[in-house]
Amino acid sequence: MKNKNLKIYLLFFILIAYSKISVAQSKSETENWLISIIEDPEYRYNKYHNYSVNFDNGNMVIESPFLQKLYEYKIPIKSLGKIKLQKLDDGFRLILSCSVGNCIKSGEYINEDKNNYQFKSNDKQTIIMFGSNLEFDNIPIRLKKAL
Repeated sequence: MKNKNLKIYLLFFILIAYSKISVAQSKSETENWLISIIEDPEYRYNKYHNYSVNFDNGNMVIESPFLQKLYEYKIPIKSLGKIKLQKLDDGFRLILSCSVGNCIKSGEYINEDKNNYQFKSNDKQTIIMFGSNLEFDNIPIRLKKAL
């Protein structure tokens, strides 16, 4: 009987020792991966959709220059509801929507001066544009999952 129990414990130990253990990414690893994908020139929709991303106190902060202005979108991650990725003819549109109300703060830096910020509005959603290269390596699925 002892010999049988010993074999069972030994088999259990071997299975545990050699099994593939999956470990989830940490919060900072996920944030760094999101930054790398959103900022990567390879995935850029066009020269006008150039994003700079950082994370601050539970918010994803996106800066986007457009037509000689610098815009900022502050997205509270915990307030995100629907995350939709639409395939377009020439790329992808990632739509981030609030679960309740207008949770996304948007504004612009006057003359691209970081010390001169002007609040514009609280929005229900914001859009991040990507080029067609995004479809490789299951990145659309991984992007939605990371958010």
